[in-house]
Amino acid sequence: MKKTFTNFLTFTLFLVSWTLLPLPSYGQIVIEFDDYPQPDSYEVFRFQADVNNVEIPAEGADQLWDYSNLEVIGNSLSVFSSADGDNTFPGAKYITPRELTFQAFSYNSLVYEAIDENGVYELGRLPQDTTFSITAISGGPNDVLRFVGVPLPFEGRLDFIRFPLSYQDSWTQSHTETTPFELTVAAFGLNMVPGARERTLTQTRTVVGWGKLITPNREGESNEPRDVLLMRVNRVAVDSFSLGGFPPPQQLLDAFGLAQGSTTKDEFCLFWDQHDNSNLMRVNLSEGEITSVFFKPDHNDIPSSVSALDLTAPLAYPNPISPLQELNIETDQISSNGTFILTDMNGRQVHNASFSALANDKITVPIPAYLTPGMYVFQLMDSTGRVEGMGRISVQ
Repeated sequence: MKKTFTNFLTFTLFLVSWTLLPLPSYGQIVIEFDDYPQPDSYEVFRFQADVNNVEIPAEGADQLWDYSNLEVIGNSLSVFSSADGDNTFPGAKYITPRELTFQAFSYNSLVYEAIDENGVYELGRLPQDTTFSITAISGGPNDVLRFVGVPLPFEGRLDFIRFPLSYQDSWTQSHTETTPFELTVAAFGLNMVPGARERTLTQTRTVVGWGKLITPNREGESNEPRDVLLMRVNRVAVDSFSLGGFPPPQQLLDAFGLAQGSTTKDEFCLFWDQHDNSNLMRVNLSEGEITSVFFKPDHNDIPSSVSALDLTAPLAYPNPISPLQELNIETDQISSNGTFILTDMNGRQVHNASFSALANDKITVPIPAYLTPGMYVFQLMDSTGRVEGMGRISVQ
């Protein structure tokens, strides 16, 4: 009897001690290179959500992030075209339009993205050659700032996602982006003097959680929970400037609101799953507060809204049209607000603008000054992200 009791006590203590040990985790995903979809081209539609009553994602294992009650306040569409046949950056997989900003100046560029067995990263960019008058800054009637349209390779590498990717992975990387320009300021004796901004961007990416994510679909109903990893990103950008091979005069820096060695920081959270080539949701942060939220309402297996539609071409005029003119579009497809998207004949997005439909189903959108002569395709997308009309215009 004593031996039986002793054996029972020993077995009981073993069970207690075993249950106190950390148990292996089940359910968390690992994103492998083979999981990452690589279609020839694709579009990413996202809703922007109201940040009120939205909580910062909790970190840790086996989380349930329920954002099914997000309220939509806007939308965006990103187009990723195939880089096949474009030798600007050998090895690039995709090309996507992205706006560049330099203080108060904004202009278009194409960003080249690459994928290998280690991760996804950007090789460089090709900006649109663009000239701005700076009379309001310098006072000279003929003073201009030109951003030079030449390929700009990035020095270094920043991986958006690494393979394989799993909970608690972390890495820090840097790359340097150079923005060349030419400056004409009569008061300083400058005539098309070359200069540059060099921005060194350092990021730390850490997978801080795993679990399930719930977001709304296009109809506002809850999607099925998706197995995801939560990534936290911290970035620091440091800028330096040169003009004619030397530091610019302080008076000139002050006029543009620039400072040598200026530092900017940003922080955001991303949700990734195994079957999508873009993050499912992004939460931008500043000093511990949410500043903006973007999410994808569609699952990866839903086809592009453009390819699945039988569209009626709306009436658009004048056609041909010149930059800075207003394009008038008559359609009965869209009843209120939406987005006008303009792409070139290679499928690259070159412009987008929000609009409100006027009386008589008429939409008016301005054509930007930087467009070069040629044929373009426009899309009219309603507030849910559905394309309701397409057509062609000729810019002269």
